[in-house]
Amino acid sequence: MRFRSAARRLGEDEMGANGSVAGGARRLEAGLAVCLRFCVIAALVLPAAVLAQPVPAPAQDLPFDDRPPDRWVFAVTPYLWALSLNGDATVRGFEAPVDVGFGDIFDNLNFGAMVDAEARRGRIGGFVNTVYGSIGGDSTAGPLTVDTDVKTLWVGFGLFYRVGTWSLDPGAPRPRYSVTVDPYVGGRYTYLDVDLDVQGGRDFGRSRDWVDPIVGVRTIWTFGDRWTVVAAGDIGGFGVGSDFAWQATGRIGYRVGLFAERDANLFAGYRALDQDYSDGSGRNRFVWDVTAHGPVLGIAIQF
Repeated sequence: MRFRSAARRLGEDEMGANGSVAGGARRLEAGLAVCLRFCVIAALVLPAAVLAQPVPAPAQDLPFDDRPPDRWVFAVTPYLWALSLNGDATVRGFEAPVDVGFGDIFDNLNFGAMVDAEARRGRIGGFVNTVYGSIGGDSTAGPLTVDTDVKTLWVGFGLFYRVGTWSLDPGAPRPRYSVTVDPYVGGRYTYLDVDLDVQGGRDFGRSRDWVDPIVGVRTIWTFGDRWTVVAAGDIGGFGVGSDFAWQATGRIGYRVGLFAERDANLFAGYRALDQDYSDGSGRNRFVWDVTAHGPVLGIAIQF
């Protein structure tokens, strides 16, 4: 999926081809490293799920703590995502690297809004997460300078099932360390408006949207009364929308009282979203083979 076919390589100069292969290999290696991390997490969590029994742990995670099974619990999470974009894009048959770093983001981010929302009753819950941004930066395609402008909207949605919460200190009278496991399924809608303004006055612009099915797992690790660590990841696309896509998120949080005792979680972490999407041919060719990644900072509010 990450490697282009021989037909797509026809007409590329040797330097461009080698650069594309090296860039794709580096990002594939990074993606495999992320998948390996989550395999390690699964290897640690699943045996514990088999050998241990779920134990009650009041207020043990946020956005959701233990409540009566018939009561709804809601959470809203506004946050900032300092995006970097790295990869390749092809618009109307013209291919150019996409390389926008943190510095470019702060100089060129015209507007950005990120918010997650979740609801759970008992073991069943649902979520929606939204990211919108207008991002720009300069890159080079051989001897040419390309001004890249990207408007993007990502909307993730789905359902999760709370498998259970397991104590990491089972001998304690009141567990203070625990892990909660939430597998989930859903989809991710992507809208892209990509404009490549090439040195010399040529302009290549095109918009596309698609929906990827996704499947993943979230783990919530609790350390005492205040600290939490959330690690989540999913894969998707499978040729339905993208050829392949993956996402990974890790963050550490500290509970504070906003409207009630420990009803909010201040957090910082890192998020990455990789998509390999292609459509059309010739002058109608559109390819988005890009990783969006960067640190996140926000607050989760529960009610």
